[in-house]
Parts: sequence; structure tokens; C-alpha cells
Amino acid sequence: MTTLASTRISASIPGSLGVQADLFSLQLTADYLGANSTKLLCPLQAVSSKPAEVEDVFSAVSSWLADHGAAFPMMEMVTYGDYDEYRGVQASQNIKENDVIMSIPEQFMLTERLAMLSEIGKRVHAALPDIYTEDEDHLYLAVYLLDERSKGKDSFWHKYLVTLPTDFTNMAAHWGEKEIETLKESNLYHDIYHSDVTELKEAYHTLCGAVADFCVKHSYDDYIWARLNVRTRLFSAHVDGVLRTTMVPFADMFNHDSENVATWRFDDATRRFEIYAEKPITPGTPITISYGADSNRKLLTDYGFTTDQNPDGSAEVIVKLPEGENADIKALRVSKGGYPDASDLGISFQVPVDSELDDFYAPIRFARVAAATPEELEEIEQGGDSIPSLQCEKDAIKRVQAALVSALHSTPSSKEADEKLLADESLSFNVRNIIRVRHSERQSSLNLLEQLDLLLTLSEVSQAEFNKLRAHSKYAKFADYLESIAELHRRRLAVSMMTDSAQ
Repeated sequence: MTTLASTRISASIPGSLGVQADLFSLQLTADYLGANSTKLLCPLQAVSSKPAEVEDVFSAVSSWLADHGAAFPMMEMVTYGDYDEYRGVQASQNIKENDVIMSIPEQFMLTERLAMLSEIGKRVHAALPDIYTEDEDHLYLAVYLLDERSKGKDSFWHKYLVTLPTDFTNMAAHWGEKEIETLKESNLYHDIYHSDVTELKEAYHTLCGAVADFCVKHSYDDYIWARLNVRTRLFSAHVDGVLRTTMVPFADMFNHDSENVATWRFDDATRRFEIYAEKPITPGTPITISYGADSNRKLLTDYGFTTDQNPDGSAEVIVKLPEGENADIKALRVSKGGYPDASDLGISFQVPVDSELDDFYAPIRFARVAAATPEELEEIEQGGDSIPSLQCEKDAIKRVQAALVSALHSTPSSKEADEKLLADESLSFNVRNIIRVRHSERQSSLNLLEQLDLLLTLSEVSQAEFNKLRAHSKYAKFADYLESIAELHRRRLAVSMMTDSAQ
């Protein structure tokens, strides 16, 4: 068992918060972290790793919040690791279900709207009125963070900004040759590293070319610091019915667990951002939230960590359209498939193993469009939402299976080799995470193949056999899908009976 060493430090959280917190050492072991899927969240390199200086920084930000009405009476912050480089939150007393653990006034919500309406936000919008990226909110927030940080102590957010980490060596943008080599071996290079780093560089250079003196004031490393802090610390919350993305001081100390004990909301009546308990919590228990039901690939890309035995596994599936067809048929498939950018390279789907999620069926829907005959293609619903025939469904499922098998064969390592690597305690944190993604996606691919085998059988058997199969417990999680296949069996039977009658 490998133990993460911890150091005892203390920090006085103002009495108005209802607690005098002793930040005692929290012994966390590698076994504990694996079993509980708990993330090591916030490195404290923002100021230094010296306990006294850490205490000063967090005492200052807690006083700042408390002076303006913030409250967190049931929790205490803990730091752990060899150099107190990680922090988290645990219960300081018994907490009941629905108890508010942390309450932060609205004025401390650093939202994308605040960033867009700021002076620098308006300059960005004026210079780039048509800018659009999937992370547009992230871009505006990052620019705003940089602008506020440049003001030093004159910034309203200064006490919060100095708590933000400066070291993101766990994120792909800062990886070196060993990590990149491992990514390439794992067929993860483009998705996790290349596309991400390329987008960040393009966004930075776009800002430099459009906003006067942006590059003079802020280097690319500065921009990466801001973007990664935004990416790893954003909450989404409905404010007056509108979904907002926001950073919230102190709330970003809560670590991730797939079996979280707390969650968050914005209270429109009190105008406060709240972390509240979803179940009873005993003193000394880590207070965790869920960052989402995310696969290890997404956790690594967005937060720089993975979890062992992740219950939210997924696998990449690339479904291709038929080759060699005339332009009109190909254009119709592209249109019906719902992916205008579909090319000969195919469309990539990140497919969850949970068949109750809609994304589980996404590659099957696209594969229906790929497998449909020209006649069926005319009738099939947009996005492949309808099943034109049992034969088409069978062919579609086989296409998805073939894509999964191809992906498994293209990975140079084996399950056994990956498990041997993961058992090596000398493996670096980053390389371990990459291999864990590869290993978990292999397991997810095998799981998906098993489930697709079940679905394939439904399209191959007679109606009588289908009726027997659908009553089996192993098909219970495919309830809606079963209804669609049952309708096709009824239609096929009706056509057969009409044919027999005509004869």
C-alpha cells in the first residue's frame, strides 16, 4: 500500500462562519483513492507549498468571503500530499441530507456573462463579433481572468486569483515526450492532445491578431494558465431560468467522486450559490461532488485525472458511410445521417456502456443510414431515428461491431500488458492516466460488443423466438428498443400473412 504523506497545518476560518477549523492531516492512501474514485483536485502551487503561506492565502480568501455574507459552517479544508500540494473538504460535524454546506452570495459568482460584459469582454466581442468555439464561455472567462490578474491587488478578485494553481503538468497542454509517445501508442493522440493543443494555440493567436496589446500583456503560457483554470473549475447552474457557467471561490475545493455525497444549485430566492448534502455525512468524511458521469477519457481531457473502476465507461466508435457510391446517394446519406461534415473517414462517437443513455444508440442510428438500401434511405427518418427493416438493423449493428473490433485490433497493447503496466508503482502519474484510459476503453469496447450481440440476436430470430427473448431479464434495460424491434416483427408477420393470402 502506498501512502500519500500529509502535513498538519491549521488555518483559522473566521468565527462568523460558525467554525474554527483545524486543518489536521488527512491520511489518504492510493487504495482509498482507487476504491472511492476520489480526485486529487487543487494543487496549492499558487503561492507556495509552505504551510504558513498556504494558511495566509486561504485565511485571507475565507475572511473576504465571510465579510460579505458567505457561510460554510459544517466543513473544513484539508491539505495533503508530500508537500501539501492537494486540498479538499471534509465534514467538521454531522451533516443531514439537504443541509447547506456552503453558501456563497451571487456577487462572488464569476460567470461567463460577467466576463462578456466586462471592458475586456466587450473589446473581444467588438474585435471578434462572429467568434464561435465549443468553449466560447471558456475563452471569455480566461481573458477576463488574465485582465483581472494584471490589476494585482486592485482587482476585486485578487484574493481568489492567488489561490488558483499555476502548475498544470497533469494536463495535456503541458505534457512532454513520454506522455505524447504513450498517447500515440494508444490511438489517443489526436483527441486528447493534438486537437486540444491546436485549438488553444489557434484561439490565442486569434486574440493576439484581433485585440490590440493582448499578446504584449499576456504570453501563451499565461493564456494556458487561464484556460486550464477555467476548464477545471467551472460549474453550470440555472440562474433565473438561464443556464450559466461560473467559477465560485472556495466551491472549487470540492473533489470528484462518482458516488458523491453533495451537489450544488443556485437559489433564486436567496441569490446564493449553494453546496448541499444529498445524503447524511459524518465528521471527517470527505465532502465530494460529481463533475459528471464522465468516462476516463473526458476526465483526463477536462480535469487531468482518471479513476480506477470508473462506472461511466465509454469507447470510441468510428462509423463510416459506404464507399464508391454515386454523389447523389452519398449526399442523401450525409443529409439523413445528420452530420454535414461526414467524410470518408467516418464519424467518431464516444459511446457509453450504459444502454439507458441516448448516446449508446447514436452510432447505431448513424449506421442505419449507412446500411440502408437506396429505397430505405428515402423513407428513413432524419438522424436514423427510425428502423426501416430488420435486415437494415442487423447490418447496422454489424457495422458498429466491426468498428469496435477494428479499434481493438489497432491498439498495439493487450489487456494483460496494460494491467502489468498499471501494477508498476514507478509509473508516472500522467502515463498511468493515459494507460488507464486505454485500458478502460478496451474493457468498454468488449462490454459494448456483448450488448450489441444481444441486440443483433433480436433482429435475426423469428417473432416467436423474439417474444421469448424479450421476456428475459437480460433485455430489461433495452425496453424502448424492444418496442421498436417488436413493431418490425409485427410488420414482417403482417406482410407474410398478406403474401400467403394472395397466393
